Amino acid sequence: MVENSYFVLELPGEPAKYYKQIRGGAMGSACTQVLADIYIRKWESRLVQQQQQQQNELYFRYRDDIFITTKLLPPQMEKILEEMNKLDPNITISWETGKTVDYLDVTTTIDIPNFRTTIFRKLAAQPYVLPFNSSHPGHTGWHITFASPLTT
Repeated sequence: MVENSYFVLELPGEPAKYYKQIRGGAMGSACTQVLADIYIRKWESRLVQQQQQQQNELYFRYRDDIFITTKLLPPQMEKILEEMNKLDPNITISWETGKTVDYLDVTTTIDIPNFRTTIFRKLAAQPYVLPFNSSHPGHTGWHITFASPLTT
């Protein structure tokens, strides 16, 4: 349990706001990640069993991203996911459907009878240290070390 975890939010032109974390674990902590994974495995077990054993469908999860396939009609699947959302007030599943879905770094397209995949890059995965539209304070960029190529 977190008892002394604080963080500060600094926005340009506004005084700093200090917050005390009263629930959960410290972000980035190896222990917190393991505990979260154990908890989510228990939380999702009914859906995993239904997907893999009863329907013989796909179920993949990496951290907080889930990819599933189903032959159920959209209202039926929506009802199942709404029931999952009721199991824990701190966990919410939002979903997207269609013939094309982005999952991690892959865009998956249903091209019956197969899946077709292409590379998908999130804006935050671009090859720079701090994205231009980042919500970091302006002074953060001043402290980034830049290297120039070596010349001989």
